[in-house]
Amino acid sequence: MFIITSLLFLLFISLILVYGIRWFVISNSTDYYKRFGESTIFTNLHKKEGLRALWAFIVEYIYYLLHLLMIIIDYIVSIYSYLLKRSTKDIPPLSQQEKGIESKDKNPIIMIHGYMVRAGTMWVIKRRLISDGWKEIYMWDYIPPYKEGIPYYAQRLKEKVNEILERSGAEKVDMVCHSMGGLVARHYISHLGGDIKVKRLVTIGTPHNGSGLWSFSIGRSGKDMRPGSEFLMKLGSIPPGILTTSIYTTFDELVIPYQSCKIEGEGVINREEGYIGHAGLLFSKRIYNLIKEGLSRE
Repeated sequence: MFIITSLLFLLFISLILVYGIRWFVISNSTDYYKRFGESTIFTNLHKKEGLRALWAFIVEYIYYLLHLLMIIIDYIVSIYSYLLKRSTKDIPPLSQQEKGIESKDKNPIIMIHGYMVRAGTMWVIKRRLISDGWKEIYMWDYIPPYKEGIPYYAQRLKEKVNEILERSGAEKVDMVCHSMGGLVARHYISHLGGDIKVKRLVTIGTPHNGSGLWSFSIGRSGKDMRPGSEFLMKLGSIPPGILTTSIYTTFDELVIPYQSCKIEGEGVINREEGYIGHAGLLFSKRIYNLIKEGLSRE
């Protein structure tokens, strides 16, 4: 019981810490002064905004707990799968009958998780997509990302995409990526031939221009996400043939500033939401509807 209580407390403190850093950056920005003038969180900051932010913080803490629980479950399933010498990560090739009429024209989807977590964290999005007619969905793990840089995992992604295309018989895949997963996908697209194998790219809370929070990172992948890093400078623009949607929130505590999620380019759509945290992006129905829109673009 003590261990669980300590873990919950540490998780709560860590969330306060990252939101504190976020608040410091935002409250000293030009945009903040334009909106709130001299108001601060300790004076007369608009009460409605303050209450919404407080509620969003509480909800994000709950999502953090769900996020952690899903990681633990994913590890248990992976260990069980390993002991049985079989993979439960990928949905096997489905028969035409299993795919159904709804999904026959839909590309296979590969879901790419964020930094230091597991593919299981995207399970809610996967189940919703299946309910809406996408049946051929692959969840991919690339941990541990602290050991290698993002280009290394992009190479592993290339191998996974080739395997999926061969297995499914499709010409292209669509990608749904959370956080750092979007940068892994972009490197694959820009430098490893993915531009001819990806039709749609949907990123969720991806720091396309880096995040100041990663200045505290010691891992190689974390360093790649620092603003102005060599990796980001060489990332290049997204090819115009790929229908790209970047979904992000102004309340993101890990992408600082949140504007780093915006990307420019032909065929790119940026979708901004508010009062949803970084973990909450994986559970929010509002965000899911935007994901679905991105995967339905023609």
